[in-house]
Amino acid sequence: MITSSNAIFDESLKCMWDHRHPQHGDREPLDVFNRLLAKNIRPSGWTDNTHLNIQPQQISSRREKWTTDALAKLPRGHGFTAGPHFRCPIVIAEYEGKQRLIDGNHRINRWIEARDSSLHDVNIHRIVGIGEFVILPAISGA
Repeated sequence: MITSSNAIFDESLKCMWDHRHPQHGDREPLDVFNRLLAKNIRPSGWTDNTHLNIQPQQISSRREKWTTDALAKLPRGHGFTAGPHFRCPIVIAEYEGKQRLIDGNHRINRWIEARDSSLHDVNIHRIVGIGEFVILPAISGA
């Protein structure tokens, strides 16, 4: 398992491990992060196995507190509210000049629906440089 010298990023990787899909090529937590970021971008030719090859040394992280109203302004991938409640921060990647919601879509949708007014932990990971898109094959027997 890859860990970084960045405790906030490590926390996000640990939280996103629940989104691991071996059939989509996820072997370790960094693969999950790179797949979810690629999914957010959806380059030409994107498939479920498309990942970026961003490395921990390209990432600087910070923790902020955001209101539901601020979170609602992020582009979200869907409007679904069902699903388990994770006790994890919302995860955002700052990549190519945009803030991209990587993890927390369901929770944000629930908070919006409930008109929640509390502050929420948000881990923001600023990525320096550009990654390449790669296809990771499914893990056989997984």
